[in-house]
Amino acid sequence: MKRNSPRGAPDNPRRHAFVLSAVLALWALALWLVGCSPQPVSSQAATGPVIGEGVLAQLEATGEARVIIQLEDTAAALATDAERQTAVAAVQDAVLQALPPDAFQLMRRYDNIPALAGTLTADGLAILKTLPQVTSIQADEPGGATGA
Repeated sequence: MKRNSPRGAPDNPRRHAFVLSAVLALWALALWLVGCSPQPVSSQAATGPVIGEGVLAQLEATGEARVIIQLEDTAAALATDAERQTAVAAVQDAVLQALPPDAFQLMRRYDNIPALAGTLTADGLAILKTLPQVTSIQADEPGGATGA
């Protein structure tokens, strides 16, 4: 039996992925419009990921921050769904393996989007700054990508 959304339409994982992709795309566009767009990959390795002010503020206030970690998109533009999911999982795995359990608590792992959401400590932020796969670390505001 399929679950129904509040409006009675059946839940559709592809629709959820599309909506999340659209939200992340709008978020990236908003960052670009305010002058905080991620740097090109070629200069990213030298300077590290873009870190949102909200992340630093949360870390300073509470010692941890709810974040969305945007990762390098290694999937080919015309990759099949399975190829994309494999590429996304590989980059997510590499980042998660570099983080000790007390540095990052995973809340959400996406199938088709090279991103992770969770709670990060200052030690975790220091590690993420050194990883070439990490392009951006932004605060996950309530009602944001994790839905919490």
